Amino acid sequence: MSDKRSRTRPGYGEGRVALLAAAIEVVGEKGLRGLTYREVARVAGVTHGLVAHHFGTRQELIRATLDYAVTLGADTIHFAGREFADFANDLSGLISKTEGLQAFQFELILEARRDSTLSPSAQEMYDSYISLIYDDLARSGISDRPEVARLVMAALDGIVIQQLVYQRTEETDATVGLLRELLARHARPGPDDAGPPSDAVDEH
Repeated sequence: MSDKRSRTRPGYGEGRVALLAAAIEVVGEKGLRGLTYREVARVAGVTHGLVAHHFGTRQELIRATLDYAVTLGADTIHFAGREFADFANDLSGLISKTEGLQAFQFELILEARRDSTLSPSAQEMYDSYISLIYDDLARSGISDRPEVARLVMAALDGIVIQQLVYQRTEETDATVGLLRELLARHARPGPDDAGPPSDAVDEH
């Protein structure tokens, strides 16, 4: 790891967040199997005893880091009360800024295939994201079907992976734009929608 990761000891009240951020960084660099108290402590600039103090077990460290990651990751998909045009807006920029975070989440998914004790955490991560997407799509009038939210999550997953591989932000922007266009085109009818115009009906 580079010298920029040599940090001073976190101030009071900052320790837990600093350790969670360090855990994400470690996993992004070395994979989930490289996540140890000692390595997290080194990246955070603290003693490994402090990591053990905050997280009694490695599993608890992983779970807490996942919760923290989901909170941060929600910004990449959630548009809250804003317009649907903001859905996944600047996803490419957010991916670039949070590559370690994205890598952490994908590492967790892969490790969950080998370690069944991590499966609930991986499922909770997806459930959280899918729930956010569902709420956004339903509120904006796009769709209130759970399977649509899952489909959008799958699309976003693929978009993130492709940017991590290709490092082409312009392709991410174009793909997200097309996804928004397709979703808006298939928005559920509102109460004022009277159906297709009469001249659009095929009389044959």
